[in-house]
Amino acid sequence: MNKISEIKKRYLLIIAFFLSNIWSYGQEDYSNFITAEYTLGKTSITNTGFPDVGLHQAWFFNFGSFQNTNSNEWAHRLKQPKTGISVGLARYGHDDILGYSISVLPNIELQLGASNFSIHLAFGAAYFNKTFDLDQNLQNEKIATHLNFSYRTMLFYNLSKEAKTNWRLGVGYFHQSNGHTRFPNQGLNSFSASISAELAYTPEKQTDPFLTNQKESFTDTKSFFVSARRGLGMNAFTEELNDRRPVHVTSVSAGLIINKTYKIGLGVFHKFYRHYYDYIELGEDLLPDYPYLADHPYINASAIGVSAIGEFQLNHIGMEVELGFNISKPFFTIDYIINSGYSYTNTYPGTGPVTFRVLGELDEFYKLKRLISTRMGLKYYFIGTEQAPTHNVYVGAHINANLGQADFSEISLGYVYSMTLN
Repeated sequence: MNKISEIKKRYLLIIAFFLSNIWSYGQEDYSNFITAEYTLGKTSITNTGFPDVGLHQAWFFNFGSFQNTNSNEWAHRLKQPKTGISVGLARYGHDDILGYSISVLPNIELQLGASNFSIHLAFGAAYFNKTFDLDQNLQNEKIATHLNFSYRTMLFYNLSKEAKTNWRLGVGYFHQSNGHTRFPNQGLNSFSASISAELAYTPEKQTDPFLTNQKESFTDTKSFFVSARRGLGMNAFTEELNDRRPVHVTSVSAGLIINKTYKIGLGVFHKFYRHYYDYIELGEDLLPDYPYLADHPYINASAIGVSAIGEFQLNHIGMEVELGFNISKPFFTIDYIINSGYSYTNTYPGTGPVTFRVLGELDEFYKLKRLISTRMGLKYYFIGTEQAPTHNVYVGAHINANLGQADFSEISLGYVYSMTLN
């Protein structure tokens, strides 16, 4: 079995961990719900010459739990959110080219104050039946692999949130990308409105006095943490060099854990890109224009920077976002010139089709993408954070990006040391 297949299996195993643990929150006699949702909207298509597309449609079934009677502190601090797993079937307006997807999305829904509004956040995986193919599906430059990361955020207005059947209206955003593991990888971005019905079942065994007492039982706490992580990523470099090669990540961070729920910190990171290193070592086409890169191949094939980190800790599950700033990423200049360009094909009598590549230019957008990196994903803690352990270990699955555009997919193993301050 090849290395890429092993990496895919690890991603699926980690996602299975997240699914089983989020679902377990609904197995302790808390109130549960099933939501049926229909969405209608538009998928953004910017490709020149792409056929007209119809409306984006999706059907979601969300199986989840109210956390009103959950005794864990995170449920109290997040104002008794809802957690669940949604299964969705989506069409993107052109079945022959874009096909349809089936997604599985662990999710959390947070109430916005005392209003009828709530925000729904979901991150998981989607399977597509149609992908890019040089012979049979050349126009699908959006999706190149069957298995993709999937992210969804919705703003809901609850029309009858106190009723057993809660009718809701929503607007939101739905995204799919393979995490830059194969070209072309433009990804799909869909914007839609929705209507849904949320049916509650299994009556709560606790009442309002429980919630009042529970609120009084928590005291504010702060802990200092130090964390170290090693990650293994995979990405593709260009359409011509469309093979996956590793990205090795090392990161150290420190900060505060507030009330066992909110984790904020600052970190430093080092990312080594094997594709960049091999390009330098082989002296590929553009290297003569940037000869200084060959002086220190390892350093120049790396990204070094600092980051700000935020995380919701839901006992065994962590939902993490990271905003990074690259201090050094020398090879990205060549990366941007190649991948911001375009190619076209002309057919000549006697020679057949010939493909030409037009290189991109170092514009203002290049400066931002070279500077700003982002990272988003899920973590599984082997010891529940509700116990405030001094030592903890986690595995994670994340997608890394340059200013929002996918850079590489990553699985990681991390260690956390924490010390209570009060």
